Amino acid sequence: MGEQLHFVLVPFMAQGHMIPMTDLGLLLAARGVRVSLITTPVNARRLRASTDRAAAGVLPLPLRLVELPFPCSAAGLPEGCENIDLVPRPELFPPFCKAPNLLVEPLKQYLRRYPPAPTCIIADQCMPWTMTVAKDLRIPRLVFHGPSCFYLLCIHNIFKHKAYDTVAGDLAAFPVPELPERIEVNRLQAQKFFNSPEMEDIQRHVDEAEKVADGFVLNTFYELEPWYIDAYSKAVGKKVL
Repeated sequence: MGEQLHFVLVPFMAQGHMIPMTDLGLLLAARGVRVSLITTPVNARRLRASTDRAAAGVLPLPLRLVELPFPCSAAGLPEGCENIDLVPRPELFPPFCKAPNLLVEPLKQYLRRYPPAPTCIIADQCMPWTMTVAKDLRIPRLVFHGPSCFYLLCIHNIFKHKAYDTVAGDLAAFPVPELPERIEVNRLQAQKFFNSPEMEDIQRHVDEAEKVADGFVLNTFYELEPWYIDAYSKAVGKKVL
């Protein structure tokens, strides 16, 4: 039964995002779940050592590294610019972050072509376009967060209560609302991932994708921050794994 499950993992193209997502894929595959790890050719070369070791073990793990061509030319990027650490100039960050939107159809085609049918998509929060894939294929989608749940709850509460409005300037400290202890931060310490004016439309897309997600997968464990995990689950009204 477990071998028929097929989880599709879609990390953002940055090392700090790909590594924990690959770890998650290996954990799932070690439990007999078939995993498709979606990436691009340049990033596949960075991940292949880990996936090859998994495939070459005494009990080979059912993890497949799937390479989708990255739409550099269509996005106005230099060829081979497939990871955030390869973006040559700051003004290319917005088109780089928008480029994965062009992977909707290639991913749907792959998932329709190769069995077994996908059971679930687990997508990095920075890959909101996957909500279209999940909707069209009628499968659940979970959002993967790499930071701690403490950070996620702090950011959620700050924006929920508009705590920024209580201070003037980027360095003025203010307390994070609704925490069991007093934690003070400033604007520079408490930002969403896409925090510049030219990224506002991307952040809106991310927020929309989180609202319609079926749940969240966090890169933490319950015993480390139980209060924050319970509070975050209650705050967002979704299952947190």
